[in-house]
Amino acid sequence: MQTDPLQSLGLLSIYCNFHAQKLAEQVFGDPLMYYKGHQWREVHAKKLIPYVIGFHCKDRRNQIANCCLLNCSLSNTVIAQNPAIIHWVGTDIINAQAIWEWGERRMFEKLSHPNIVNLVHLDEHLEEMKVVMPDAHYEIVPMPPYQTFDVTPFNDKILQDIVSVYMPLQRQEFYRKSLIVAAAKKFPEVRFEFYFYNDDITTDEPIKGTVNCFRVPARDSDGMKSQISRSKLFLRIPYHDGLSVQVLEFATAGRSVIYNKKMPHIDYFEACDDNETNVARLSYLIGQALKREKPNQEMADYYRVYHSRDKYLSQMRRIVGELIPKLQEVTVA
Repeated sequence: MQTDPLQSLGLLSIYCNFHAQKLAEQVFGDPLMYYKGHQWREVHAKKLIPYVIGFHCKDRRNQIANCCLLNCSLSNTVIAQNPAIIHWVGTDIINAQAIWEWGERRMFEKLSHPNIVNLVHLDEHLEEMKVVMPDAHYEIVPMPPYQTFDVTPFNDKILQDIVSVYMPLQRQEFYRKSLIVAAAKKFPEVRFEFYFYNDDITTDEPIKGTVNCFRVPARDSDGMKSQISRSKLFLRIPYHDGLSVQVLEFATAGRSVIYNKKMPHIDYFEACDDNETNVARLSYLIGQALKREKPNQEMADYYRVYHSRDKYLSQMRRIVGELIPKLQEVTVA
């Protein structure tokens, strides 16, 4: 009986622990394949291929301090002798560009080794990464949503239209909170709900200076089902992004999405340097989306096919299958 190549993967992360764990549990269906970053020696000892989600670099003085795969790779031959997969997912691309500008080159030489497969979500990420690693081995492999939701009609029992906004507890201006709040004020009859996965509040909290913006409790899988079914629109417009799982979840449910990437069936927000222009642009897109009277079934069908779990797993099986013959015995210090 032939072994599934995916059984040779050990999924590692420090920078994206939440997403790595969800990927292992809900996409691969194997929670045991997930290892915390400090367990990377265990991954090597088991002769697994490290699959790093989010290559986190700490600061200029300690560029690879938090990279779970490369903690000591610059002083041994782990990378040179064994294959690995690095999935660049968003902020790590910005980090890589910053490190390149600081003059660090050794790390990128390591990651350009033929045994390393660098994965990106989209063509634009490929172009960004080629600036720092022009000779690396790349594959475009977008991650699927962790779960998909049924396309349900808008809930007529809810008196207010609801706009969902993904908003972490830190770096809120990176996610353009002030801009979103300014646009929301132009729609006082609409409820804007700002949520995050790891929020510890238990009841809705009004956002200061607004009458229609609320920070709402954390959303787990069941909570996201309710959040999506109640919403007409999802907003996510950070300064830089990978390929948001939340965007895909709302899209597969046929809900309108405003995003800062050009993607089929999604309303594209293009920011400029003028705040008033940005508020006007975002307000226009919100107004147009709220006029829609039913979910977008064509959008839901598109994202269920082109960003499906089966398509992703098929790509990963091929990539891992090509790397397995390169596994060698290695002693990890």
